[in-house]
Amino acid sequence: MEQIREGRFGEYLQAFAALASKRDVALAAPFLAQQLSALKSYPVRLSCAHALLDLLPYSGIPAHSLADPRHPGHSIYTSDLQEHLQATLEKLKRRLPNQL
Repeated sequence: MEQIREGRFGEYLQAFAALASKRDVALAAPFLAQQLSALKSYPVRLSCAHALLDLLPYSGIPAHSLADPRHPGHSIYTSDLQEHLQATLEKLKRRLPNQL
């Protein structure tokens, strides 16, 4: 968990995304969102996008547009994702104040 907090997750990204539960959203979602802008391959960014969108309540944001900076809607969807992520984390703080 310490490696995750420090952002040193490397090749364990897929396992992390698969094991993250709704209670782990406060830890997992920001990490996965950060990976979307990292210099990673498209398949890795796409996996991060899918994992992140699976953790969050339905947003209607397409994963492929988040993973591909050349997608025409990338910046709009990225902005929408940040707002959606922030709203989700705020709701969790109100619901589970002692656990986040």
